[in-house]
Amino acid sequence: GIATALILLACGSWVANEVRLSMVFSTNPETTVRDIHRRVKYMSWVQNRLDVDHITLLDVDMGAHMFYTDWEIVDIAGLIDVPMARHSDFNKKFLREYLFDERKPDFAHVHGGWARSSRIPKISEFKRNYIEIPGYPIGKRKLHIGNHIRKGIFVHTADTRVPIAVFDKGVELLEFNIPSPEIQAGGRLFVETAWRSAYRKNGFRVLISLTAEDGTRTVGAFAPGYDWYPPEEWKRTETVEGKFRVPIPKKFPKGPVAVHLAVLSEATGDVLAHLLPGAAKSDSDSDSDSDSDSDSGEQNVPVVWMAGEYASGLNATIASGEVVAKAAEVDRKASVEHAEKGRCEEAWPAWKNAVRHRPFRKDYITKHESSIQSAIAQCYVTRSQSAKTQDDQIEALLEARKWNHHLPALLEHTRPFAEALDAKGDLAQEAGDLDEAYALFTAAVGLDPRRSWSRRKAEDVRDLRLRITRPGQKKKAAKLKN
Repeated sequence: GIATALILLACGSWVANEVRLSMVFSTNPETTVRDIHRRVKYMSWVQNRLDVDHITLLDVDMGAHMFYTDWEIVDIAGLIDVPMARHSDFNKKFLREYLFDERKPDFAHVHGGWARSSRIPKISEFKRNYIEIPGYPIGKRKLHIGNHIRKGIFVHTADTRVPIAVFDKGVELLEFNIPSPEIQAGGRLFVETAWRSAYRKNGFRVLISLTAEDGTRTVGAFAPGYDWYPPEEWKRTETVEGKFRVPIPKKFPKGPVAVHLAVLSEATGDVLAHLLPGAAKSDSDSDSDSDSDSDSGEQNVPVVWMAGEYASGLNATIASGEVVAKAAEVDRKASVEHAEKGRCEEAWPAWKNAVRHRPFRKDYITKHESSIQSAIAQCYVTRSQSAKTQDDQIEALLEARKWNHHLPALLEHTRPFAEALDAKGDLAQEAGDLDEAYALFTAAVGLDPRRSWSRRKAEDVRDLRLRITRPGQKKKAAKLKN
């Protein structure tokens, strides 16, 4: 009786504690679907601001992410990611290859417990290649941190372009482009820029102004580096892209508008002077105090400055809905033509230009976007058929999958091709060529993700190549010894 009473008491205590914990979790769960949706909306805003497509995300909480986005997922927890699941000890050799050589996530949400257990933020490649951006609000006084973007999305090196404009204090403008100049009042004019800057102690701001024929002006202020990578952190060899959208008031007059640009010092608010072509650097930016002649025998010309504004020489047009619709159709048809003529890389930019004329018309996007994506996928399938090498063929088909992985013509080619690659991978492994075997198995999975055995072979060969003993294999080895 006493034993029974003790057992019942223990069971009752356990049940009561479990009920208590369940109640606590139900009223304040660790992570809810709403929490993840909030993060998705924030990072979707980041994606739109950067103007990038085909996002690969490194994160956890996969259910909500897969429901709310079409992004490729690298799952730190390994629930939907076989390579991560099979290397749950977060081996650095594996992470360096899988994350930073192969998947190269565009966005990475890493902090807290998962950051500590995976140690991803401590890897040198992560520190070098990723920028943490501000957190998003999850309460009146709290931000959710740990959001990172891949620096290479908008920062590039080895850009040899000559500046089209140079400003005081070493600021250089390499590109200023308006791909969709016809826009309606109430919309936003899309502007592409690229910048370089000498080492700076403080940042700068860019003002882009639109001036109508009657003198009406609207101005947008923008941050090179998006305030995520400020100019004082830029390296001299880096080119930093900035894609900006200048808002146009609804009552802005129709007709041509002149586009000007000015650069402001963050420290003082002063407009940085625009240096005329051929003029010398200002004293503050000179590398030498020498007055000696240049190699050409000509002496340095006196410093001569233009007004602070840079006249882009480009015009935009504030037009009626009918005119804007026609301009959009010209770009849309150009997109289709690019895809049909084998100019696959040019098709999507042309379509995006079409949308930029009228970005608030969601019905236009819904009507045409899927057919554009299918046309691009078909373009790459066609390219694969005339590829000269197996690697080129694989590359084209993998690119086609990004645009429409359900395209019948694509499936017709990829499935038998993946089967053949898997067979070649077996032969390469038998011959001891592990690198070739891994490349073939990985390509087979990429072309036909249903191939679970090819995926398993790829991970087994990866471990042999990198000389990794993953957790499951360690247990098997221990059993065999016993």
